[in-house]
Amino acid sequence: MKKKVWLVVLSIFLLIIVCTVLVSKQKPGDQDFVSWMENMYEITCLDYNCSTFEFTHAEGKEPIVMQTVHGTYSPGTFVMEVDRQYRNLEDSSYYLDIEVNGFLSDFTLEEEIIDGIPKK
Repeated sequence: MKKKVWLVVLSIFLLIIVCTVLVSKQKPGDQDFVSWMENMYEITCLDYNCSTFEFTHAEGKEPIVMQTVHGTYSPGTFVMEVDRQYRNLEDSSYYLDIEVNGFLSDFTLEEEIIDGIPKK
């Protein structure tokens, strides 16, 4: 009887470890966030974590560069939380404030304040 109990406990323990490893491999990272930003706002990220990006506001005009002026990044075990405020330092009418949560390979836009930046 003790052997069966140990076998069940060991099986549950191994199942938990396997599930944790599989889910943690699916945790979104910087590259996933960059891809999401580029698809969501039709922009081009200029660095590895998209703290600076550019977009073309109108055909034939110079691209507008946006930079992070304030932000937080919280990588959890299974979740990624990003809160950023982007500004164009030359023209204050262009700004973007976002709060994004990533779980597995899916991102959810929690809050968005946008002006001057076209969205898809």
